[in-house]
Amino acid sequence: MELGIRSLPKLPRDFSDRNRTSPFAFTGNKFEFRTVGSSQSAATSLTMINAAVAEALNRISEEIEQELTKGAHLLDAARLVAQRSWQEHRRVVFNGNGYSIDWMHEAEKRGLPVFRSAVDAIQELSTPDNVKMLEDLCILLPEEIEARQHIYLERYSKQIKIEAAMMIDLVRRYIIPAASEAASNYGSICSSIAAIGAPAIVQEALAKRIAQLVGKSAEGLDRLERALSDASCTEDELERAKSYRDMVVPGMDELREFCDELERLVPKYLWPLPTYSDLLFTL
Repeated sequence: MELGIRSLPKLPRDFSDRNRTSPFAFTGNKFEFRTVGSSQSAATSLTMINAAVAEALNRISEEIEQELTKGAHLLDAARLVAQRSWQEHRRVVFNGNGYSIDWMHEAEKRGLPVFRSAVDAIQELSTPDNVKMLEDLCILLPEEIEARQHIYLERYSKQIKIEAAMMIDLVRRYIIPAASEAASNYGSICSSIAAIGAPAIVQEALAKRIAQLVGKSAEGLDRLERALSDASCTEDELERAKSYRDMVVPGMDELREFCDELERLVPKYLWPLPTYSDLLFTL
């Protein structure tokens, strides 16, 4: 890495060292979102991080002061508290790939909490330890925490509902018609090839597979609609959010698998929506 300053040594440039202003950066083996969406705010996350740091600093300060009252030297007291803190909390340190599923399994082995969904994380907001931390630091009162938790759960449910409804609309009005036309075209091609006495093995296989996926997509569409209806009828805010998480999101994932395969099989000129390649390289 050439820094343009002779007095500084040349450093090897890592693959992830690039323009950090990109909101959607590729870092070698993954894409990273480096900015929140237009409807999102980083304020809550930053508040919680700062609160956790402040609580830890308060605790460390109190422990050092306790050691000083026992006659310890300041540096010795700081070292003792640092050593004790490391021994108590070293299980949270992980230097492997934090994006890997291995870290989730390792965290469970270490007895650390693992939140697999936003609903799980939102519920954690009202645990006694977190309520006490936010109240002691004069950040939020218990009733304010409860109000925010209610809003977060409501927003989660509404967002999943909107996304599922949009997915249903896209699949029914765009993907299934386009895929059906592709299957029909391949069927016609098979007939034309057969008319000249040549085999149409590839075209026939494509027509059958696309037709199968259209059928599976239609079935998945019906299941998703039922799940969406059932989740919407749930009265309790927390239970409604859990219903969207446990019924609607898996239904969306299942339907997406069928549509992703159709995207790879349907000819480009028939596909009515931007593909992954379009989204990454042309828009």
